[in-house]
Amino acid sequence: MRTHLSMLLAAALGLAGCGPAPIELISSPAVPAASGEITTSDEGGNGNLKLKIEVKHLAPPAKVERTATVYVVWVEREGGTPQNIGALRVSKELTGSLDTVTPFHRFNLVITAEEDPAAVFPKGPRVLFATVER
Repeated sequence: MRTHLSMLLAAALGLAGCGPAPIELISSPAVPAASGEITTSDEGGNGNLKLKIEVKHLAPPAKVERTATVYVVWVEREGGTPQNIGALRVSKELTGSLDTVTPFHRFNLVITAEEDPAAVFPKGPRVLFATVER
């Protein structure tokens, strides 16, 4: 009995150190096969939130929007202007990832197909999205 309790305690402590569960990205009808997730962590005690975004089965941007060349990741806060936090490039294997940082802990993360990786406002179709609250 004591051994089982020790094993359960060790397992619980191990899981507690893993951090929050990944957040699933929701695909739009434009890319129904696409999937992805966001893994979050604190960034070195400065209050920022580190994001690791990984996607699979995401079609090349030009297949979603004729003039698009890249996917752009946006942070959208209620009442605020969307902020471009990076370009997500998709490989020939239809996978992609982006590691980035934001000072915000509550926002919608949106991925759009855009012409320019330096876009200042989302114009292209939304392909993946999620709500982040950490």
